[in-house]
Amino acid sequence: MHIVSGHLDCVSGISVSPDGQTLFSASWDKTLKIWELATGRELSILSGHTDFVSDVMISPNAQTLVSASWDMTLKVWELETGKVRHTLTGHTDFVNGISISPDSQILVSTSWDGTLKVWELETGKELHTLNGHTFSVHSVSISPDGQTLVSASSDKTLRVWELATGRELGILKGHSDSVSDVKISSDGQTLISSSSDNSLKIWELATGRELGILNGHTDSVIGISISPNAQTLVSTSLDKTLKVWDLQTGKEVMSFSGESAFSCCEIALDGHTVVAGDFDGKLYFFSLEDLSFSDEH
Repeated sequence: MHIVSGHLDCVSGISVSPDGQTLFSASWDKTLKIWELATGRELSILSGHTDFVSDVMISPNAQTLVSASWDMTLKVWELETGKVRHTLTGHTDFVNGISISPDSQILVSTSWDGTLKVWELETGKELHTLNGHTFSVHSVSISPDGQTLVSASSDKTLRVWELATGRELGILKGHSDSVSDVKISSDGQTLISSSSDNSLKIWELATGRELGILNGHTDSVIGISISPNAQTLVSTSLDKTLKVWDLQTGKEVMSFSGESAFSCCEIALDGHTVVAGDFDGKLYFFSLEDLSFSDEH
């Protein structure tokens, strides 16, 4: 494990390139940073947002980087040059969540304005606005087949949408407080949600049925990542812990305690490397093998 202090404020989002070489981080210090994943070496800084940068995602084809900000915009960056290709405007409040379709054609954003917007990534054209949530929307995840998306909201619900049409397909209820994050597994079978009710829930995507609940955190759970083989889950919480769960059994496998609350996490496509960000601006680089020995820390 190694820890890098690179940002001046909370690390609010992280994304790892498909080839596992590069890490991208978003921060409340209004910047994005690009890192060499293997060493934690800072490669460059992307500046341009005028308020907190709340999320970042690299496209599956590794051509484009997208950032979301409290300045109510999204920026689409060309990775080769570090230049902004598009600035997307239309949300009327903080933009805080991003998902890009598997074919790298479609971008979906979430906002405190209670909506999701669907954009054509290449042109920056807005295709749909999805209305239905009654409070701010925090996170969105697109299914591996590119057909469905699921959103998480302060209204305590998750909503399932048809990506092509923007039609609402269902509402998932069960959390007793704001739902902070959502991820769909790589096999498209299940989705995981995290909440300010201190729990995570496992749902069957096709039916919306709740399959299980993961308890163990003692404060709001705000970030989740599912391993590429859909066997392992990592969660981050305001209780200053990062936890690893076995998704087959629903059991907590290990827990790591930090000096500050953990804000976000991502498991790289190698299935072993985990990066987590905290509210102090630090990045933690782990392997899942490292974490297995850290229960007492």
